[in-house]
Amino acid sequence: MTPLPTVALIGPGVVGTSLGLLLQSIGHPVRALIGRRLEAAQVAARLFDPSPRASTELDAAAGADWILITTPDRVIESVCRSAAQKGVLDSRPLVAHCSGALDAIGALASARDAGCAVASCHPLLSFADVSRAVSHFAGTFCFLEGDPVAVGALGRSLGMLKARPVALRPGSKALYHAAAAIASNNLVAGTGLAVELLGSAGLESGEALESLVPLLQSTLDNLASVGLPDALTGPIERGDAEIVAAHLRALQELAPHRVGAYTTLAELALELAVRKGSLDRVAAESLRRLLESSRGAS
Repeated sequence: MTPLPTVALIGPGVVGTSLGLLLQSIGHPVRALIGRRLEAAQVAARLFDPSPRASTELDAAAGADWILITTPDRVIESVCRSAAQKGVLDSRPLVAHCSGALDAIGALASARDAGCAVASCHPLLSFADVSRAVSHFAGTFCFLEGDPVAVGALGRSLGMLKARPVALRPGSKALYHAAAAIASNNLVAGTGLAVELLGSAGLESGEALESLVPLLQSTLDNLASVGLPDALTGPIERGDAEIVAAHLRALQELAPHRVGAYTTLAELALELAVRKGSLDRVAAESLRRLLESSRGAS
């Protein structure tokens, strides 16, 4: 059996350490963890068996078959450029980063100029801590783009980890990341708005959040089981203009600065309701006029 490529990780934070442990679990030898602070790299290295070399020097990555840059986005390009200048890339390793927002060819131009195949690999998973990320990685969609040889190599190892590699269209990385931010970050932001409104109704913030979590979980379960647009429920889906009008009156009175947010989300829900077929044309038009008038009044 052909040995799997050796790996060096630059940036041993939660993402880098998690991916390193996962790759080691399927037989990739992890040779080096390189971080800005030696102590942090050493702490991460102790999670591996066998432990890789912990270092603050990019030279420690020299000779690895794959170099994964898992630093913050703002320094990926400069780290790659420094690695090229130091000769770390002279052996032409595969070089990849894990940014959700940056493409491979732009951020890793120095590696490409050095003759390396480059890729970006973004697992669509919230990396809160290493143990949770590793235990929940199977089934994770991992979005790849870059040079086909690098995308293919990473995709094969991700498949061995029972992840779900998906190649993005060239030039679509920013749009992909916007979608991820809407689904994850805006879910949290929308929940924050709901907690705020429940606070105005008399609930403490902790109690408000606790009351919403089962609703959020059941909604996620519905999305997983019946998909879009069938998971949509509520007054928009039912065409209940009177209830929506009551929402808008309450917001105008008690939280007028939140009318715009409610209206924007309601308009998106209306599009889904029309797709679902739960509204007839008259009901949909009535809701659309109501939302448009509220936007003009806010």
